[in-house]
Amino acid sequence: MKVESQTHKLLLVLAALGFGLVIFAVLPHGAGITPDSVGYISVARHILSGQGFVDWSGQPFVEQPPLFPALLAAISFVTRQDPASLGGVLNALLFACTIYFGGLLAAQLATPRIAVLIAGTILFSRPLFETSIETWTEPLFNALLIGVLTVALTKRNSGWLIAFSIGLTLTRYAGIALVGCVGLYFILERERPALVARYFILSLLPVALWMVRNQLLTGHAAGERAPSITPFSRQVVDAGMVVAKWGIVSLLGISAYAVKRTPARDLFGLVAAGNLLFMILAASRTGIDTLNDRLLSASFLPLAILAGIAIQQEGRLIFRRAAAGLLALSTCVMGAYAGANALKMRRHGNFYTDPARIAQSKLDVPLDPASKIFSNDPWGIYLINGRECSFSPRQHYYQSSKPDPDSLPNFKKRIEAGERATLVWYDPNPESFLWDADSVASGLRYRSHPGSQNSTLYEFNEPH
Repeated sequence: MKVESQTHKLLLVLAALGFGLVIFAVLPHGAGITPDSVGYISVARHILSGQGFVDWSGQPFVEQPPLFPALLAAISFVTRQDPASLGGVLNALLFACTIYFGGLLAAQLATPRIAVLIAGTILFSRPLFETSIETWTEPLFNALLIGVLTVALTKRNSGWLIAFSIGLTLTRYAGIALVGCVGLYFILERERPALVARYFILSLLPVALWMVRNQLLTGHAAGERAPSITPFSRQVVDAGMVVAKWGIVSLLGISAYAVKRTPARDLFGLVAAGNLLFMILAASRTGIDTLNDRLLSASFLPLAILAGIAIQQEGRLIFRRAAAGLLALSTCVMGAYAGANALKMRRHGNFYTDPARIAQSKLDVPLDPASKIFSNDPWGIYLINGRECSFSPRQHYYQSSKPDPDSLPNFKKRIEAGERATLVWYDPNPESFLWDADSVASGLRYRSHPGSQNSTLYEFNEPH
């Protein structure tokens, strides 16, 4: 379906507004940096220094696929800017692309007015906007997902479909599940088996090679994953609560299944449900964060377009107008929330961009260059103090009840054997799964002195 010139212009305006809103939020302090962000930044820096895919602790990077940090490194190489400063502009561009091309996709399936409304919903959505002001992979993942959905509906033989799908799987492991959903859609549409096989093989081969590399280097194809402490039933409830918070978008998206069946409805429904199911299974089997807007954002995007399809397919004018009005009202409410978040981010930064946190984490004393560094905040040590750092010994795995009985004994054996090490301990302890500082230092010879206003340095085997 040909999209009107006026619709293009309106979508470009919304995309520019999305870009500007992200830049407004991140301009003073930069894009938000969290522990995940430090991982991507450290890998990008190591790529630029010729060390390859290595993280903040000096270990092979395996927890996520390589595309996002590689992209940061490439942009850093061209612009001569540090990767830590690039997340804001990159994600603002990706967010703008998601708004524009998401609106174009909706315009292929609904009226221009509905398409513009859906683009506005994407612009002001909590899951998509909030991930765009952080140095995270979700903006790249969602932009690539729009590409996959668009091409899968129109040009299944196109090389662009393979390219976008490869990008999905090399950005987040959840992309593997979404490629599976697209392949299942082709099967349900009775597509030629040869095309389906070609799609699966070419889309999954690069990430398969990456996972083989991980297995050879670390013994884990996708990183070390300990069992979750949260059962499947609880994860289902958590996911349901997140989807319920999306309100009218979720309601209209699901209601698309009460109207006329279309290929687009099947594709978007499979992708939304597939991502949801993958994340529920991942969270119930491995120790990751509680399911939230961020982790489920790839389900919001197809649900938003499904909402447009539901409005378009509703035959009664009064109901169509009522649904569009409710969605517009919901978009306005989300817009107010996004604006408040942008102001908060602009004033205070976020996590490691917060000036107060940087002041607390910046050590007042130099770290011995010959000493191996351990900490209960290794990300802050790497990002703010510029040193590779490992976690201090842990009692059990993150978000898991699985104990790690070897962690503390192995640490003490290395110290007793004469290895020089420094433990940088921050109070209060941000990571409850770690041993406390007294347990780590107990029985070992060390000297301690204060670091910054909330840290203590324990030096083991340091020369006097």
